[in-house]
Amino acid sequence: PNFWWKDCSVPSTDALPDKTTAGLERGITRQINPAQGVLIIAGMYAAHSGWIDYEISEALRMGKMIIGVKPWGQERMPVKVQDAAHVIVNWNSASVVDAVRTYV
Repeated sequence: PNFWWKDCSVPSTDALPDKTTAGLERGITRQINPAQGVLIIAGMYAAHSGWIDYEISEALRMGKMIIGVKPWGQERMPVKVQDAAHVIVNWNSASVVDAVRTYV
């Protein structure tokens, strides 16, 4: 109750049109810009993703709150997500909603 949100991520059905690195960077920046906070799924794949690095750096540059979401059953998390996140929460709606209400 009393919780409204909008998904600002790039929908899988409507990918970013410019597939160049610069075009994808502009598109990601455009998607992050209206958000008040950014959820980063802290799977270990994030440790090897340059795009996660870019999303984190843009969110920090824009002063957005970063909420790290630890996938269900995962024991390790990428250091870069731990270092950037204002808070780390578990993979369930109650903890994510509580973090958004508290930090965003």
